Amino acid sequence: MKYAMNTNSVRDRYGIPDMIRIAKEAGVQGLEWGLGPLEQAKKEAKAARKAADDAGLELFSFLNGGKLWKTDEIRRWSEACAEAGVHILRVAHPWFACSYDESVHQPDDFMTLVEMSREGLARLMELGKEYQIRYVLETHSGSCFASPLMVPLVLKDFDPRYCGVIYDPANTVLEGYLRPRAAVEVMKDYIAYLHIKNVAFTEKKNEDGLPVFGRERRTVDSGMMDFTEVMFALKLHHWDGWCSFEEFTVKDAGGVINEIRHGLEHVKRCYDQAKSEVEEPYLPFNR
Repeated sequence: MKYAMNTNSVRDRYGIPDMIRIAKEAGVQGLEWGLGPLEQAKKEAKAARKAADDAGLELFSFLNGGKLWKTDEIRRWSEACAEAGVHILRVAHPWFACSYDESVHQPDDFMTLVEMSREGLARLMELGKEYQIRYVLETHSGSCFASPLMVPLVLKDFDPRYCGVIYDPANTVLEGYLRPRAAVEVMKDYIAYLHIKNVAFTEKKNEDGLPVFGRERRTVDSGMMDFTEVMFALKLHHWDGWCSFEEFTVKDAGGVINEIRHGLEHVKRCYDQAKSEVEEPYLPFNR
């Protein structure tokens, strides 16, 4: 496994030099870089790539690409990536709803948004060939790709060299959950890389005394997602790629550095503890 830092959670407080310093001190090998507005993307992409190279870090993916069905817009994002020599771009998939209130105000049928994704991705296949870019979606609650099950439904006819998925196990706790082994098995070659973070549910009472469940960010070793199970799923299917630490529980640079360090220790320990194959006695139910 290779480990990286996602810069989206710190880019509002730190410039390029500080984000590079945080990543270096945290002990990761690479960067998943969140770009700013499209008008500044080319300049920022080149500057970020140079800074990463100078620091001995691999900048392997750019985030915040445009909406996948807006092909002309994606072309401009692709030019920024290609000129910086980066070959993965996270694009935005159609949004459905992440709450009852959003669902009430969503005029589009879910399968209409799925078809919008398919049509957009079909056009991106040609851009992918032209710019040698892999456009990736994320298992993100609220979107029409919350569940790993959407991958075989939507991507099965497309070349995984030019499209893929960021598997975010913690996001699937919030919506679209599959056991990690099942998630890896249905996404297979479309997994571009992983997001590493953790979450937990919270509970309070509303004015009627009924429970209302929320969510909160947790450190990697203290949330609902068991990363030993995630690592088992990856080892079982011989997946060995980038794992990017995303969305931290703290905001200051020192806190982020320490959180990534502890997260690295935990994830590596989970990897060492995880089994690498299924074992007897086998479950008898299907036999």
